[in-house]
Amino acid sequence: MYNLKGTGQNLTKALFDIQSVSTNSSGKLTYSTASNSKKLKKYISVNKKGVVTLKKNAPKGTYKVKVTVAAKDGFKSVSRTIKIKVK
Repeated sequence: MYNLKGTGQNLTKALFDIQSVSTNSSGKLTYSTASNSKKLKKYISVNKKGVVTLKKNAPKGTYKVKVTVAAKDGFKSVSRTIKIKVK
């Protein structure tokens, strides 16, 4: 879990790179913020390369990014959720 202190006006913008997810599969990695509440969803985004952006004035809370590895070469598809906690 990533912990980030400084909410409201103290938080201008935060970037996290989560591309370094370890896997034995060569399946495609995809990223999603779909599991966040509607309230928090408008403050977080993730691009197709795994770079997470928390927008200015993001409120306190736990933001989630779902990382999925597609099935390939005998490996099953698997998903994990990364949590970013803003304090």
